[in-house]
Amino acid sequence: MTTKLGLISDVHSSPVPLQQALDIFDKEQVSDIICAGDIAGYYETLDPTIDLLIQKDCKTIVGNHDHTYLEAYPELHNTKESRFLRELPQTLELVIEDKKDISGIPDNATAGALHAAKEKGYEEKWLFTLDIPSYLPFIQYADNRELREKIWRAFSSRAWNDEFDNSNTILEIVKLRHERAQLLGYDTHADFVLEHRMAETPKQVWGFLKKLEKIYKPAAQQDLERLQKFAKENGYNDELKDIYLREVIDRNKEYE
Repeated sequence: MTTKLGLISDVHSSPVPLQQALDIFDKEQVSDIICAGDIAGYYETLDPTIDLLIQKDCKTIVGNHDHTYLEAYPELHNTKESRFLRELPQTLELVIEDKKDISGIPDNATAGALHAAKEKGYEEKWLFTLDIPSYLPFIQYADNRELREKIWRAFSSRAWNDEFDNSNTILEIVKLRHERAQLLGYDTHADFVLEHRMAETPKQVWGFLKKLEKIYKPAAQQDLERLQKFAKENGYNDELKDIYLREVIDRNKEYE
């Protein structure tokens, strides 16, 4: 029997459309519902929204709007809504104790991390998560490569090999798309969706990509060699891994 998952996000304190989505899940006999965050937000009906999520036992993680709500309304710290949002799990919480490990990160980002840590009961520490406002400054500017790689790997493996793993769902979607295409007389899903688009056929798409590769690959190869040289001259003695590429590009711009 195929397990059906329901996915919702960006609820933004809107219980009516949330209830409509939950009704659809009931009709479709969805067994597990996942809420990808942003429960708080634009409207003043957070309480009934949270009640619905609890009633349906939705697996929920925290979003950036939820963090914003908690920061904007500290006077509501002890309300049911705030407690619910504060207790939501995150895919990674990186707690840093040594100040030297936040070297390179902009002051506004470290101030936010210090505040986030304090909210969780960590005094004089810094808390970074996979939420974009927290993750991006760390991955772009942190001097500590070991910690940067740790948070990058966690970010890159979201929804994989954990309770939110959607690999089987993706495979099922791909399988059903292929079956639909063949039932309608097409070789592949690509043949089906491209028929009425400008590209028309997969063959033409591949031809276009090959043409682009011939034109752009030499220039891209030159850029890579230049970055590799810059990386080696600036202490990146190992192979230029994906984890370091973004940093090397940004820092190369600083010296240009």
